Amino acid sequence: MQLSIFNTSIRAEIERSTTAISLMEAAHYFMALNFNTEFELCHFAINQTGGDKIGKGSFRFVRNGHLKMHPRIYENLALINISGICAATIARHGQEEVRRAYQNFPLDTTMMVMDDSERDYEDLKRLISPIARHFLLPPRQVQWNITLTAFTYFLHPGVWEGINWLADYLDKRDATTVAHQEVLEQIRLQDFYPQLQEAAEAYISNRYPLRKEHLQVRLEEF
Repeated sequence: MQLSIFNTSIRAEIERSTTAISLMEAAHYFMALNFNTEFELCHFAINQTGGDKIGKGSFRFVRNGHLKMHPRIYENLALINISGICAATIARHGQEEVRRAYQNFPLDTTMMVMDDSERDYEDLKRLISPIARHFLLPPRQVQWNITLTAFTYFLHPGVWEGINWLADYLDKRDATTVAHQEVLEQIRLQDFYPQLQEAAEAYISNRYPLRKEHLQVRLEEF
């Protein structure tokens, strides 16, 4: 899958990247931390060598015959996809402005920042389809529900602080690889960690199990 969910444990190399890209990759990583039963996080990398595609942290997707086609798996991946776009939007406009404005999504999407995230958005739409079919919902409803869910998580105290910390951590490193365990050990030492734990617990308890009524979003004609 393009969403940097790799069935491999090969160590990926980091090339220096822009702060904006680092921030988006940090957002992907922090969202993926919520799905430790579906993903095995190995090595984290930005802009993998050997191609012109931006590589988003080398997560290894743990598959089995029962979960492979489960709607939650698709939703997990979709949430990671939209995370970079949400992070870029918050970084450009600020938390408070986004907190006020995202209540009007999807009626007004002018604030959404799509720079460097076009492939993410295309993959998001592809992942939405099986979720929508399973719950007999319009794809747009599911897409915006997932988008709003990601925004809500990132605006929770401790999460945005963590994303900024990790982006800065990656930018300042001289090593060519960063192991997930190394990053996680450093996260646990940070002041924002207790709030991050609270945010993750609240997110999981409120989100799962997935239900049709929880995935619905009222959409008006544009």
